[in-house]
Amino acid sequence: MTTSAIELRSPIRSSLAWASRVSLPSISLLIFCAAFLSYAYTTRGVLDWMGIPSGPVYPAILAAIFRAMGYGLASLTVLWAANLVFIAVQLALLPVLSSQLGLGTLPGVIGAVLGILFPQYTVDFVWESLLTGVELVLLCLLTRQILNVRRTWLRISLLGMLSGVAIMTNPITVLVLAAWALAASLSSPPGEHRTIFKECGIIIGIAAVVCAPWIVRNKIRLGGYFLIRDNMGLELSVSNNDCAAATLRENLESGCQRIVHPSRNFELTKQIATMGEYQFNQMQLHRALGWIAQHPKHFALLTAQRFVLFWFPVNGLAPFRRFPAAIWATTLISVFGFVQLWIRKREIAWFLGGTLLVYPLIYYTVQFEPRYRDPIMWVSLLLAGYGLTELLKRTAFFRGLQNP
Repeated sequence: MTTSAIELRSPIRSSLAWASRVSLPSISLLIFCAAFLSYAYTTRGVLDWMGIPSGPVYPAILAAIFRAMGYGLASLTVLWAANLVFIAVQLALLPVLSSQLGLGTLPGVIGAVLGILFPQYTVDFVWESLLTGVELVLLCLLTRQILNVRRTWLRISLLGMLSGVAIMTNPITVLVLAAWALAASLSSPPGEHRTIFKECGIIIGIAAVVCAPWIVRNKIRLGGYFLIRDNMGLELSVSNNDCAAATLRENLESGCQRIVHPSRNFELTKQIATMGEYQFNQMQLHRALGWIAQHPKHFALLTAQRFVLFWFPVNGLAPFRRFPAAIWATTLISVFGFVQLWIRKREIAWFLGGTLLVYPLIYYTVQFEPRYRDPIMWVSLLLAGYGLTELLKRTAFFRGLQNP
């Protein structure tokens, strides 16, 4: 080893020794501030309004802000800042979650740094995507605490209530919660299965109580019992028809959206007013399923294109939509990280891999927009951080730092 190499390694080792003494809350606070500033700079001047989400939680937040501040620049600025906080919280919690999962702090730190230096998220604050991401990170942390330490009724009750809120923010959360329950069951000793099933039943019951008032409201106002008000039937119909392309942007540019979507076709708008929202969506659902049954190859092609776009996205409609190259790199590295995790920690691989498996299933069937991946972007960043950590550990430089 050369003298210059020894001199270079000595200050680096000293810096790492100092960093190892920094508390986890301090690391998370530093990441929060850096993430907020990074995305604030990247999205400066972007205050756009493009639609309205369907789950009741985020619209309630929007309504409260508009009632307090009106429909002006001030309220849009507050929404912009709130969504920056949602991103920053997700990244700040990655080291904590990484530690809870038994991976150590470093993968979470590296994943957060990736998210800060190479912006991954869509700051499109009219939608609930970033809030859903925060809720999923908190749910994951709480779930792991219940599995890792002594179970308490307080933690289980909090998990049930937060699950209900998350479901009312984005109903697809149900799929993730089911995947986590299955992963916990598969990885637990046979003697604990009954306890896990009992706790899952309690969590489901509490979540159902949280959602029940909204389900009753749907029956009264929309004429049908269903979990959360959404437009799944309409989205399936506008995404799967003779003129449909794989992305929303393409459908707008081709004029297909003007034919099939009520926001741009006044005749369809009058049908909703005449039939009612619930009945219209049911009609559109049957139309979409009929088209899919008659055009299986076309549907398979669109689905395959949307699958690729979900993991390797292109730019969307909003002025700021992430940098696709950064997402592509994170996806590829996260695959390596998942393989390493599968080899070393199968239980955690089931947990994180199940999230990536089930969450996108619905989005493969509808026209693509980059924001659809935002609620689970933290999983990809954490896996990428784990993959980079494993690569770093294999370098002679890293081993030399550990063994001077």
